[in-house]
Amino acid sequence: MLIAIFILKLAMLQSSHIKQYLDAIFDFAIIHHIPNWRDCLDELKRVLKPEGQLIIEDLSIETFDNNLGKIFRKLLYHPYSAMYKHEEFLSYLEKIGFKIKIKKVFNPLGFRYFIVIAEK
Repeated sequence: MLIAIFILKLAMLQSSHIKQYLDAIFDFAIIHHIPNWRDCLDELKRVLKPEGQLIIEDLSIETFDNNLGKIFRKLLYHPYSAMYKHEEFLSYLEKIGFKIKIKKVFNPLGFRYFIVIAEK
């Protein structure tokens, strides 16, 4: 349901008339479900106001590389072949002009997830 809401909201914002509209965008483990994640980040940047905040808590492909992650690969559907590595994700944020203010990585039970706060 949350993914559907996110995609619907993103589709509504894709109008070329809506730019620099939002003060902050929150991602709670959604972007790793999107195969064209770079396009998603480009769009999030477009609709953020100058100095807007992008607050992300998400997973990277490294989550699914360990033994427990390999089991979850068989149980859960994700676009694994298109998923980003953690460092690749951070590099792309910087490439498109975000300033990374905070970045933290957590590995509970072998699941790699990260938190990033980036500013436009």
